[in-house]
Amino acid sequence: GEVPDLRWSDVGPTAAQAGWDSYRHDSAKSVTWAMTQAPRGLVQSGVLARLLAPHRDIARKRLTLLYKPIDPARAATLVQSDVRAAEFKATS
Repeated sequence: GEVPDLRWSDVGPTAAQAGWDSYRHDSAKSVTWAMTQAPRGLVQSGVLARLLAPHRDIARKRLTLLYKPIDPARAATLVQSDVRAAEFKATS
């Protein structure tokens, strides 16, 4: 419950350069891609495969996925709606 007494200069990078498309710091480069709305249409299970896969030009890659959980009651309704839509599509 105690707030640590830290300043950004104590914990941040020793050198940094902000650009319009990335943030270079120490020996790394950070890039953020943000999605504000779920994609329309069908999303295949491998949609993130290229993002998650190793890359020959990147020695070490870190990836963080942040998501907003949906409450169970609403999630069940959404899933049921998706199932009905898929069944309709399959039979028409």
